[in-house]
Amino acid sequence: MANIIIFSFPYYGHVNYLTKVAKMLSKENQVYMDIDKKYSYMLEGTNVHILETKFQGDTKTEDVGLKKQLESVFYFADGLLACAESYLRDMDYIKKLEPDCIILDSMAYWGKKIAVNLQVPYISSVTMQPIGKEDFSKDLKLVLQGYIGDTSISEKSLKREIRMYEVILQKKYQDEAFYILDCICANGMLNILYTAPELIYYKNAQENSCLFLGILLPEKTKMGNRTKEKGIYISFGTILRLKELIVKCIDGVKDLACTVYVSAGEYEEELRNKYKSYPNINIGKFLKQLDLIEKCSLCICHGGQNTVMESLYYEVPLLIIPQVNDEFINAEFVKERGYGEKILSKEVTSELIKKKSIEIMESRDIKEKVGNASKQLRVYSNQEYRMKQEELCKAVKLLLNKERR
Repeated sequence: MANIIIFSFPYYGHVNYLTKVAKMLSKENQVYMDIDKKYSYMLEGTNVHILETKFQGDTKTEDVGLKKQLESVFYFADGLLACAESYLRDMDYIKKLEPDCIILDSMAYWGKKIAVNLQVPYISSVTMQPIGKEDFSKDLKLVLQGYIGDTSISEKSLKREIRMYEVILQKKYQDEAFYILDCICANGMLNILYTAPELIYYKNAQENSCLFLGILLPEKTKMGNRTKEKGIYISFGTILRLKELIVKCIDGVKDLACTVYVSAGEYEEELRNKYKSYPNINIGKFLKQLDLIEKCSLCICHGGQNTVMESLYYEVPLLIIPQVNDEFINAEFVKERGYGEKILSKEVTSELIKKKSIEIMESRDIKEKVGNASKQLRVYSNQEYRMKQEELCKAVKLLLNKERR
């Protein structure tokens, strides 16, 4: 039995999958999870021990002559490094747990720093499109588009600025091994991916070994024969406040012969009143995504990794309007592979939403390609829960044995 500490990143999609990993590993190991208290309910009734997180988010510091469109990249990285520093200043309670292994969300860089400090193996949970150093350098503008917004800056200038920021942060935190990529997608000695190898955008993304678990379905859930209704699912996640965008999406599809399901977050009541005369529109705060995607014909979303993979698993094409982080990579991935379409926020109109939605749902080519992607995902996703649990525990054990030699 190993002592394992898991460090999460406080985004729902990241925590949702990492808590499932924690539960799986707790069968054979002593598992502790550093988790934001608003997500601790996910671990109720389990053997996982909860540690209160020290995550503080972005920390804005002194002006270092940043280009305006790039300052969010610097402050994001600076905040995560400051967070890592706060953990390293108070390591006594972590040392007392005598961890044999650290598992970190791929954006929780402090987990990697703690593991290196303690000289224990570390595993990365990658709830996004994995990105390697070579990919980061070659495709910098796309990788950072969710952070910089304005892509008018040249690739050469962007590389120069990012390298300058890395040097500043390396000196500030005395961390010569740090790169901006570590804050976006930290690579582990083992990497857990919730997809299939065929569905990785950057083919050489992971430098170390990978364990592909597919999407993590609820226990005993299987993809069976089901009747698809002509339905459209609209969701832009649990964090972003995008009322105007949601309204444009609803307006674009409200008159189609479709049932429309909308996860509206804090705008639930307002939008219910606005569309109360449309019986085909169903609006909730946070709807049960898996239940709805399964029976829909189109998913309109921001392009979060979990939503993209869950849609493909259930043979649902996508219309992606990317907002932040790796969503621009996923949007490009979906468009290039023929799994749907992408629209940039500045291009969105209700008329364009309607046009693209009809084209996607009527395309035989898209339907065939999404069907093939679903088959690839099912190979990894449809394993029995017990088998997937055993595979995960075995992979962790093999890594620990290898590092002990």
